[in-house]
Amino acid sequence: QLHKLISVEAQYANFGDVSLVLPNGASATIGGTTTTNSSGATATTNVEAESFGFAVLLTVPLDVVRPYLKFGLHSWDTKRTVPSSGANLFATEGSGTDGYRGLGVSMPVIEALSIQVEYEVYDFGDDKMSMASAGLSYRF
Repeated sequence: QLHKLISVEAQYANFGDVSLVLPNGASATIGGTTTTNSSGATATTNVEAESFGFAVLLTVPLDVVRPYLKFGLHSWDTKRTVPSSGANLFATEGSGTDGYRGLGVSMPVIEALSIQVEYEVYDFGDDKMSMASAGLSYRF
């Protein structure tokens, strides 16, 4: 914490695995491009994403809760894989650096330890991913 109103955060997020199932004849828009599955088979794509970044938090230092806004940059990697039985429509890997932002509330438990609840939106090139989370933060 740089000041009672301003702090800096380092973050790592593993967004886990997500599957996209696209039946024959269906369409999906990814990264601003619409693709129609005309392969004659159901296309299944597995997406993995992770991120590492830094943010500045602007906090309102109230006694019981501390609402905050977050603005930062993150470096990200995504990997889309296609099982061998599926139609290969979206198999790609990508990486980049983009912004992320969020808002949340921190509730102090003891002087250096707080419970946090927050909502964040991450940019991945033309795509976005949002995340709601709860956790602990330790100030040192």
